[in-house]
Order: sequence, then structure tokens, then C-alpha cells
Amino acid sequence: MTADAPALVRETVLVHGLWAPRLAMAPLAARLARAGFVCRLFGYRARGEPLEAHVERLGRLARAIGPTHFVGHSMGGVVVFEALERDRTLACGRVVLLGAPVRGSLAGERAARFAPGRWLLGASAPLWGKARRARWTRPEPLGV
Repeated sequence: MTADAPALVRETVLVHGLWAPRLAMAPLAARLARAGFVCRLFGYRARGEPLEAHVERLGRLARAIGPTHFVGHSMGGVVVFEALERDRTLACGRVVLLGAPVRGSLAGERAARFAPGRWLLGASAPLWGKARRARWTRPEPLGV
């Protein structure tokens, strides 16, 4: 990603994974900031709230910021993907998903079958326990 593409979007929202804190994205944010991006770390309670709550909050943030790039890691990528697919009015530049199980996760599906795994996955357990038919239908570039 370069800071001048597309349409000079500089805002970038980084979304962490299931078991990582928001600050886990800080090193990447620092590197992007050195390249000219204005980075924001989006945090969510991965185990405590359902996916819909995260998607809604990310959508509100994106509307408040305006056009922005998105980087999502693991479940954070699913949150980004769902927010952008559900609300096509959200303005975005480029979207990068790092290890995001947008089409499901065999490991997550297996973990969700057992009580300890469901406890580890928390409110996101139903998300990991089923195959998803995700398909990117937006015109913005998507990197996976």
C-alpha cells in the first residue's frame, strides 16, 4: 500500500484478531504511519459480544472518518469484511485481510464442537462453527 492510492485516502483502520488486544496492531500502525497513513486501532471484545455488535461499531467509526483503508487480522478481517459487505455506503480505499477466515475455519469449526473450545471462542463460537459463503462484491481492491 502506498499513501497516495487510491484517491489519496490516508485514514487507515486496523482491526485485531480474536485473542489479540487492540495494541497488537500498533507495530503495523507505526509502520504505516511512517509511510504517511493516519492509523486508528479499532478494538472490540472478541469473546464478549456477537459479530453484529462489532460490525455495527466499525460501521459507525467508518462513517465518522470518511473514506478509509482497512486492515483486519483473523476475526478482525471478518469484522471488516462483514461491515463493508453489509453497508455498501461505507466509503473505503483498499482492504487487506490477514489470515481472516471469511470462508470459515476448520480449526474454529472443530473447536466450536467442544465446551472448552466454545469457551475460548466466546460469543464468536457460532461464526467459527460453520462454513461461510463469503464473496467480495465491492469495487474496491481487496488483498487477502
